[in-house]
Amino acid sequence: MDFIIKSKKTKKEVVEILKENTSHFKNNYNNKCKEIFNGEIFDDSFKIKRNKKHIGIVSTMVGRIEESGTGSKITIEMLLHPIVKGIVILWFALVISILFIELFSGESPSVQETIVSIILGLILYIFLRKDEARRAKERIEGILK
Repeated sequence: MDFIIKSKKTKKEVVEILKENTSHFKNNYNNKCKEIFNGEIFDDSFKIKRNKKHIGIVSTMVGRIEESGTGSKITIEMLLHPIVKGIVILWFALVISILFIELFSGESPSVQETIVSIILGLILYIFLRKDEARRAKERIEGILK
């Protein structure tokens, strides 16, 4: 999921604010830490993670910072955590394999259950990803005000 944040601050100011709120340690999962994110900030891009103890659905936020008129535009791509990718793949593989087992065993496949399982998985995946993106966007907008 990608999103764009527009700010009235210049590109240089945005980079400085992100640097002030980002720890450079790779595994800084300490709640007493004052930084909101950990990762790397460059002159026109960044690769950061939210500073939290638990695993979220989104692992990393990769962004570009560009000049836009009198302010700046920040384009952010949310990358899924590898564990979440694995769970999603496992869910759909399990649902499809159960469907094939029912087909080849001679039983009539329960197509409704398969469709409901796929739809439930998609809804859960989309809801969690949008929620995580919303929270990350609010955090970044909050520090840029």
